[in-house]
Amino acid sequence: MMPSSNMKVGQIQPPDPNAPKPKTKPRNLDDSFWKEHREGAAATMAEVAKQGATPPVVLALTLRFLGNAKPHETEYVRMSNASLRDEHLGPLIEVLHRSDCGVHHLDLAFNHLTDAGVRMLGNALCAKAVDTDFNFCAFELSHLYLGGNDGVTAECVAALRKQLAAAGRDVEVDVAAVLRDPCPLCTVGQILEPADKSPAGLAGLRAGDEVVAFGPLRTLKEPKKGFTSREQRQLEAVTYYLDVGRSVAPLVKASNGKPIDVVVRRMVPVPAAPAPAPAAAPAAAEAAEAADADTAAPAAAALAAVSLEAAAVPPASTETQEAYVRLTFVPQGWEGQGLLGCRLKAVPEPQ
Repeated sequence: MMPSSNMKVGQIQPPDPNAPKPKTKPRNLDDSFWKEHREGAAATMAEVAKQGATPPVVLALTLRFLGNAKPHETEYVRMSNASLRDEHLGPLIEVLHRSDCGVHHLDLAFNHLTDAGVRMLGNALCAKAVDTDFNFCAFELSHLYLGGNDGVTAECVAALRKQLAAAGRDVEVDVAAVLRDPCPLCTVGQILEPADKSPAGLAGLRAGDEVVAFGPLRTLKEPKKGFTSREQRQLEAVTYYLDVGRSVAPLVKASNGKPIDVVVRRMVPVPAAPAPAPAAAPAAAEAAEAADADTAAPAAAALAAVSLEAAAVPPASTETQEAYVRLTFVPQGWEGQGLLGCRLKAVPEPQ
């Protein structure tokens, strides 16, 4: 005999709001697999150095990956906070000229690019191959991200958009200073004293900053181990973040005396609205009419000057907004402890 039940056939029982929520599976911090590929990446960089080139590690590994990847594997190429400069764009443009290039989204945000580099990239994207009607460089590109590059001006971006439109390229140029797919890696707990001599303090780090990119480190999500190429595994091994002790500490030690770019997320004051054009002060006019002619002019002028000065100072804003800030600091020995000059705290894992 079947047990009795109040449920009808085909009825779906609603979830119990009082039922305990399932716990999030903790991260697998077994680093043996990725340690092997980080060592492979170091060997690759040593090989590149023998050729007389010293490109940033993310650029070098990304170029190798693009050279061996299938088009569907390269739709989104992320090289944000990769320490790129104008002189590094030549090898990238060369790879983008490949006939099997499948890049749709190219993220170059938070680097050290200037107007000269943007013009170089724009000329490459808009140049047509000989005897063809289409653009040969990254012909499937639809989005280009340039936000966070302090050396790129609004005038240059406007000229790039105009150039792309004239060449028939349907490419959206995004200059929002936002890091895409950010992962909170750790937070800055304390700037060690004396802060004016601490490497972290000199770089502009603040207590409470949320670190979302530390050099090449940028993701907490463990990459897939299967069905990936050696080049892809090496790239993912150097960008995969485990914790402060196993990811930040070795990088800082290996970069003693060398700059490291860091992107932090912090709350900043909302810029105050521009003050309206000051009008003639009524009190000044009244003072001129009430006083004698000999004393009215100096009194009115002084009162008007005070009014203008007060109007020129915008009111202090108490509202804050989230912002991404790229900082560059050099880990080195100083009179305090360690090479960083700050304490980094782990971000609690979601429950």
